[in-house]
Amino acid sequence: MRTTKESISGRGESSFFVTANQVWLSVGIAVAMILTGCNRDYSSPLPNGYRIVRANASSITVNGPARVIGLEGTMEVLSGCYAGPIVDGLDVIGQVIAGHARIESPPLPQIGCQFPGYFLIETSTHEYWLELTKEEFDARCKVLGIVPNLKPPTYSKKK
Repeated sequence: MRTTKESISGRGESSFFVTANQVWLSVGIAVAMILTGCNRDYSSPLPNGYRIVRANASSITVNGPARVIGLEGTMEVLSGCYAGPIVDGLDVIGQVIAGHARIESPPLPQIGCQFPGYFLIETSTHEYWLELTKEEFDARCKVLGIVPNLKPPTYSKKK
């Protein structure tokens, strides 16, 4: 909207008035665009409550129900992470999640999920086989009657 206002000198001069709402709307849109462009955190569902989670480029994990991964004194240490820190191959065959995870070389200091190697998760029974060699993976796949075709994970849904 074009209006005329009196300047300090008393002469009428033409200018644009912008309301505070328009400024905040513009700022909000700019911030949303920046955050959307920078934030690549995704979580996509897998069978029976498991998820593939990408927290950032060096953290792509398979998460699920908490499980005991060790003891610290008399307390059980629980983790919801099954594979990571970087899942680079994944396939879902029925209720079985098959995949491969790696660690950066040289390893980055990581907190949390450190389960590299091949993995299989039977989601209907919550049985899992982690940190497998290729030979162990192939043998377990044969027992389960599956032939996985591992591909880089895809993400369909924001966390």
